[in-house]
Amino acid sequence: MKKLKVWLTDEDTHKDSNCVLLTFIGHGNDKGWLMDRDEKAAWFLEALVSELSSVETLVGKPKMLVMQSCRGCEYETRTQSDSESELR
Repeated sequence: MKKLKVWLTDEDTHKDSNCVLLTFIGHGNDKGWLMDRDEKAAWFLEALVSELSSVETLVGKPKMLVMQSCRGCEYETRTQSDSESELR
């Protein structure tokens, strides 16, 4: 995640861009952190927005962030079906 953060906030990355679209599908926590694959807090969501907004070559350009990550600490319950007919 560190390499991504450096690349995403580097002004040279976006010098020829008209906008930025970032899609993140992963894990988060109830404190607003996006988590890396080792389940360590990697990027505070509000800081991500702030850091992208302050990249000089992105000022005045659209920034679209699509995030899908949990933000709570409760687990959803799941049920398992024994037969395929129950799935229809």
